[in-house]
Amino acid sequence: MDISYILARVLGVTLLVLYGGLILNQKLFRSFADSVLSHPILLFITGFIGVVLGLLMIQVHNIWVFDWRVIITFFAWWLFLSGALRVLFPEFILNTFHSFFKASPEFIYFIGAVFCLLGAFLTYMGLTPYLHQM
Repeated sequence: MDISYILARVLGVTLLVLYGGLILNQKLFRSFADSVLSHPILLFITGFIGVVLGLLMIQVHNIWVFDWRVIITFFAWWLFLSGALRVLFPEFILNTFHSFFKASPEFIYFIGAVFCLLGAFLTYMGLTPYLHQM
């Protein structure tokens, strides 16, 4: 099976769960943000994981075409770059992170909804080979 379909399913479901959790548990996620702010080592650990996962995805899926697969490539690069920024410039990222979670609940709901929709789209695209077999 093409790697694009596998990554679309994994990334799509991950986005649905993560941002669905953000929408449903916004207060809890705000406390998570406070935890990261008080324990900056978490920023380094998540940055390291982002760099490694981003580079792995880039190695297997650096596809720059004008269709849905480019979304996966953008996410791979975003994961790598955001991880690198967390490791290289933690103070800047801590301030940005703090500002995001101080934003209005409506803004956070909007961001969560956008990424949930993107997750649903990627999940659907990842399942299309199975849907066409039915």
